[in-house]
Amino acid sequence: DAKKHKSAMVRNCVEDIKYIICDAEDIIETFLLKEQIGKASGIKRRIRSLTCVVPDRRKIALDIGGISQSISKVISVMQS
Repeated sequence: DAKKHKSAMVRNCVEDIKYIICDAEDIIETFLLKEQIGKASGIKRRIRSLTCVVPDRRKIALDIGGISQSISKVISVMQS
């Protein structure tokens, strides 16, 4: 019974890690896409991109923080 519990715990950790990886990939792709858009030429586009930089970077930072917390939770479950 303990072996089944441990096996289920490992399976759950692997699933959690898969979700974390998908979330991280989404954040990276979003960041790269926004960076490409920000490099576009033209004064109007440049001004518009500058007004969006701080909120975009803040959201990315919050998303990364969420991923860090998720990783910490998985690590603590794996260590117990």
